[in-house]
Amino acid sequence: MLNIKIIFKVVLNLLLITCIIIFSSCGEEEEKVPAKPPVLEKQVEVPDTLEPKKEELKEIKKEAVQIGIPEIYEVTEGESLVTIAEKFYDDRLYWFKIFALNEHQIDNWNKIYPGQKLNLPQIDN
Repeated sequence: MLNIKIIFKVVLNLLLITCIIIFSSCGEEEEKVPAKPPVLEKQVEVPDTLEPKKEELKEIKKEAVQIGIPEIYEVTEGESLVTIAEKFYDDRLYWFKIFALNEHQIDNWNKIYPGQKLNLPQIDN
């Protein structure tokens, strides 16, 4: 009986030591992993170029468009109010103003015909 008690105590101590080693190694792994990854602040250099900014390009394009807007425009094959608005005003949504000005001769905003003469709104500077 004495041998069984000794063997039981030895096995129990080995089990206890094994548990301590396992749990102590688990805690070390958690400490190695940082809570938040470090954020590197990178300064981005913007090259100084001679290209105009997008806003400047848009203004230049609109001014160029304004110069060439006819008062009356003859529709060609395959055109719609949207394509005409984009062509002259650089804005697809301008089709509504063209439609409003020509409401007396357009039954359906989506149906215009080649040879049809439309009044185009003029932009005031």
